[in-house]
Order: sequence, then C-alpha cells, then structure tokens
Amino acid sequence: MGFNYTGSYQDEATTRQRISTGECYVLVERGALVGTIMLYPPHGQPWPAEKWYARPGVASCGQFAVAPELQGRGRGSRLMDFVERRAAEIGSAELALDTSEGADHLIRFYRNRGYRFIEFIQHDGKTYRSAIFSKTLPAQTTLGHLTG
Repeated sequence: MGFNYTGSYQDEATTRQRISTGECYVLVERGALVGTIMLYPPHGQPWPAEKWYARPGVASCGQFAVAPELQGRGRGSRLMDFVERRAAEIGSAELALDTSEGADHLIRFYRNRGYRFIEFIQHDGKTYRSAIFSKTLPAQTTLGHLTG
C-alpha cells in the first residue's frame, strides 16, 4: 500500500516503549503469532495527546495487525471485539483509532464496526494524513450473583 505505518518498520526499542504505555494483546495459533493489537487507556497513547485523543474517557487502539495470509478470515474482528470490550471494562466511553485516509479497506472495516469519522491529523514523519475514527462504547455494568 505504500504507507509508512510505524508498526511496519519500528525497532525493538520503539516496540518496547509503545508496549509500556498500554496493554499489548497477541493472537497465537498453533504456537505462532498471527495478530496483535494495543489498547491505550485515556491519555496513554505513545504520541502526543491532542484533539480527539486528549478528551477524557477516550481510549485508543493501535499496532493492529494480522498476518497477511490470514487476513479476511475473522481474526481482526476477534481482536477488535476483544479490545472494545476491554476498553469498556476499564471505563472508557469511546475507543478511537486512526489510519491513513487512503487505506480504504481499513476505513470500510472500521465503519462496518460502527466507528465514525472524527477528524484528520498529521503525525510527525508520516507520508500520509490520518483519519481518526471513534466508537461509543456501551457502559459496563456489574450484575452481582442472582439467587433464587
């Protein structure tokens, strides 16, 4: 696609730094890593919190990837389902993310999941403009044990 996504070239130090600011989840099948996603709590993303990302209650996710040969088979949806539930569990009202405005397949994927366009931003060093999308999360409730 030609986008210089940080995750496609980052070194080990950058990976460690990004993981240290959030919750890193991996999808493993038959002992092989096949997918990953990061959840950053509100004000926890590894880039400067500005605009939408700086709002109270807005968590974000990133470093989202599925092995190319396994894409389109539900693994990405499983990772997104998980991170959306987890963001709600930690009290986030919204889950935001961004991608290149030219990544039509990802934008379609996010829109189909209920994400709405918020605004454009330009990350330092990127050759593309990013579109921020966000989804309102259901409020988490605790139902104690029911007795008869």
